Amino acid sequence: MSKFNNTVQDRFFEKILKLNNNCWEWLASKDKDGYGAFTVPIKKTVRAHIYSYQLHKGAIPDGLELDHLCRNRWCVNPDHLEPVTSQINSKRGIEVSKTHCKNGHIFDSTNTYITPNNRRSCKICTKKNGLKWRNKKRENQIS
Repeated sequence: MSKFNNTVQDRFFEKILKLNNNCWEWLASKDKDGYGAFTVPIKKTVRAHIYSYQLHKGAIPDGLELDHLCRNRWCVNPDHLEPVTSQINSKRGIEVSKTHCKNGHIFDSTNTYITPNNRRSCKICTKKNGLKWRNKKRENQIS
């Protein structure tokens, strides 16, 4: 089932803490995006959750990426990982991410646009930025 040798697997499992919520929390290094980082033979660093999925369940189908169903980037439990399209993964992430925009306006059903690339946009800020842009455009036309 596995393409990895026992020595690498042993080293991998030494870096996991199994939590009460069934997450397998990665205790070792993390990459710049907050995902577990694991070095495999030939000095190649891979994301720990990807290694875990491949170890336990096999290859990730072409065109898909792993979604953390538990929303915990440090989790490497293969049962918490699901291969999905990038679009589905982004959409799921939007649903549980920040509750407010960078200016403090709440993201709710009346104040949120979902953009074509599945990102949230604050309607209040969008309207305010549109007004600023139109006013600036008018000023430039008058000058």
